[in-house]
Amino acid sequence: LARVFAKELGRFNIRSLLLDNNFSQVAESRLDGVDAYYGNALSEETLSELDLGGIGRMLALTSNDDINALAVLHFPDIFGRAQVYQLPSSRQDGHAAPPHLRGRSLFGPEMTYEYLDSLLEAGSVVKSTPLTNSFTYADYLEHYDNRAVPLGLITSDSKLILFTDDIRPTPKAGQTIIGLVPTDQKNGQG
Repeated sequence: LARVFAKELGRFNIRSLLLDNNFSQVAESRLDGVDAYYGNALSEETLSELDLGGIGRMLALTSNDDINALAVLHFPDIFGRAQVYQLPSSRQDGHAAPPHLRGRSLFGPEMTYEYLDSLLEAGSVVKSTPLTNSFTYADYLEHYDNRAVPLGLITSDSKLILFTDDIRPTPKAGQTIIGLVPTDQKNGQG
């Protein structure tokens, strides 16, 4: 998800930098045209080497809830507490990090790594859709049978607004919604 979301943001000249300690993931990202750095997000050395120019927030999108929570604790000094985000925890055992040690929850309460990954495995894709007066947000949701997962909104002045538990923007004409959408809706197009 991180790679395809970053690639889509690049289409709008929104800079992303993927940070991963798995070199094959870094190499795959680079082959996809996504800027990626090989290193550990919790390392002071890594933080000192990163070029974060033009980047204003951090999204923790790994499959590991604990690593996401630790990464979120590591980046507020750089981006500010309001600009560090993570996926909701999938832990059902009561051992998830408490809210004050977590970042802002991305995309919605059910949007865990496992759920989003299952959508990608089932063929969903990250896609940008411009909204107009004749194709509204309601039309967008209906087009995808309410199965689209809004990830972000590009405003008319090219700013990215992320969908979170506490921010549910109301998309309007002149904006572009970036979402994880199924490719098997009514008319057979993605």
